[in-house]
Amino acid sequence: MSVAGVGAGVWAHAVSLAGVDPQSLFGKLWIFQLVLFILLLPMGVRALRRGVKTDPFNLPRKEWQILGALLVYYAAHFYFFMFMAAEHLRASLTWQMFSAGWILMFMLSTFYYWARFVETRG
Repeated sequence: MSVAGVGAGVWAHAVSLAGVDPQSLFGKLWIFQLVLFILLLPMGVRALRRGVKTDPFNLPRKEWQILGALLVYYAAHFYFFMFMAAEHLRASLTWQMFSAGWILMFMLSTFYYWARFVETRG
């Protein structure tokens, strides 16, 4: 489900970068937000149980670096959105910012569940 969410986020991002509102092409895009919530809920519980002194997700350094790069990408889109939204707000611009966040959060959930899968196998 996480990998499908990354795919949906990348698709929505690419379509919105082309200037098209992704929701006009796929009206039930809101379902991915619900799926994201369901995927992130166990991660939040684990983070609260373990605290912030250690890595609550127990991810490899390489995965944290990828997530850091995606966070910078999301932040750039967020501030660009804030700058442009004052006078030029349109649906595709909103989806650019929103889908960049989806990519970040679905990638986090993909890494988290993959690490849990590897833990159970080894």
